[in-house]
Amino acid sequence: MESFVYTETDDAHLLCLDARSGSLRWDVAYADKTKHYGATSAPLMVKGMVIVGTSGGDSGVRGFLAAYDAITGNLKWHLWTIPGPGELGSSSWPGGSYLHAGGTTWMPGTYDPELNTLYWTTSNAAPDFVGDYRPGDDLYTACVLAINPDTGKIKWHFQFTPHDVYDYDANETPVLVDLEDNGKIRHLLLQANRNGFFYVLNRTNGNLP
Repeated sequence: MESFVYTETDDAHLLCLDARSGSLRWDVAYADKTKHYGATSAPLMVKGMVIVGTSGGDSGVRGFLAAYDAITGNLKWHLWTIPGPGELGSSSWPGGSYLHAGGTTWMPGTYDPELNTLYWTTSNAAPDFVGDYRPGDDLYTACVLAINPDTGKIKWHFQFTPHDVYDYDANETPVLVDLEDNGKIRHLLLQANRNGFFYVLNRTNGNLP
């Protein structure tokens, strides 16, 4: 039986290695390092896919997540964390500002198999400490995104720090817990955020319980 090891490199390559020999099976350059993209985390395995994020928000890249087939390395889906023209939240990014808006995904996410939902957090908006050119909430920066892992579509989001001008990245990996309350199970998401607050969210819909 074959077994594999997956790792990201600092210049945003996803590598698949043979676990026995260490030989390289495939190498995907999933972001362009010449545009200041990087990668700093471990990939996440979900349903036969390898899901990766990026770093580089402080350098003005546009954040995203990508999922690759674990066997072939083929792209399954790609999700921009900064909405483009016409998409929900795009009013936060006038003109071409969305192309360099941050919202990177440089820490691993968490997967809930029961709800079939992937939870991934995003970094600060760019430019970092100046919000004059990005009015509004600056979606989807400083957020947790609940994502359908089969399609890469966002189910819901919760923004911890709208219009962040203090570098309050939300890139702390979400913790998922189930709490019994009067015989009912509450599916919760916990996060100690950089903005100084501890959050408890209903992870089925993103509401505060």
